Amino acid sequence: MPPATATTAQAEPIVCPFTVVVDTREQHPWSFRRVSADARQDNRPLVVRTVRNALPTGDYSIEGLESQVTIERKSLADAYGTFGGGRDRWERELERMASFSFAAVVIEAGWPSILHYTPPHESASGRRFTGKMFYRSVIAWQQRHGNVHWWFCDTLDFAERTAFRMLERFWVDEIERQKAVKAEQIGA
Repeated sequence: MPPATATTAQAEPIVCPFTVVVDTREQHPWSFRRVSADARQDNRPLVVRTVRNALPTGDYSIEGLESQVTIERKSLADAYGTFGGGRDRWERELERMASFSFAAVVIEAGWPSILHYTPPHESASGRRFTGKMFYRSVIAWQQRHGNVHWWFCDTLDFAERTAFRMLERFWVDEIERQKAVKAEQIGA
């Protein structure tokens, strides 16, 4: 077998060290196939393992850390429907998310799209949930649930990569935290 060339080595994928948990209710889950390793690893393709499990809160988490990290994914239409028609249920969801070490809501749309979107149906209250109502609701929820982070991503691809990077950062920090605890226990 000939030795690997730089081109061959760059193409070799890297396996992500953690598994992403996808909620069983997620109808069209992110695959994370377009995520690549960082520059230290020559931006090689990254293989992200996923498992489907029922999550009590959110749509994505990390296996073994489901009670600590959660990401809620919303398409533009889903966000309008949830925030307008399912508001009480959504506010309970935000309260649960606020109890996590890290929680985020990732909207697959930027503010210009959000503010100019016209929902196809009226809300449960009989009135149309508008961009202005969406905007003001998000401000209120951010203030009420300050540790639930909101990300507005112009494209589905950017939303998927952003969610993965948040999970990845949480995992890296958790590994470092666990190392520090072990070192402290050994030193005690």
